[in-house]
Amino acid sequence: MRERVAARADPDPALLAELAEDPDATVRTRALLQPLPRTWPQRAAIDRVVGHAAECIGPVGEMFLEPEPDWYEACAMSPHPLLRRVAAVLAPAAAGIGAPFGRGPRS
Repeated sequence: MRERVAARADPDPALLAELAEDPDATVRTRALLQPLPRTWPQRAAIDRVVGHAAECIGPVGEMFLEPEPDWYEACAMSPHPLLRRVAAVLAPAAAGIGAPFGRGPRS
């Protein structure tokens, strides 16, 4: 339940800060993954990838409300591998293209 609260688009900042220090690593990850403000379409996009191994995520259909394209670009450049995976898996479907959006920052 704490993980779902941490993943919401509209958490109270004080509660989100508390969840960022949760003993459960999954809760901490969801709380720290994306700073506020968040939108419900962004949260839905992340939910489509979280908890699935990369080899288990196949083609995805359209979402009811897609995040803005610049959000996917920010995800592609994120230092967080989960956000880069969101961009690689979902941005091509959102843009109607077949190639990954980006591979993120180079080390």
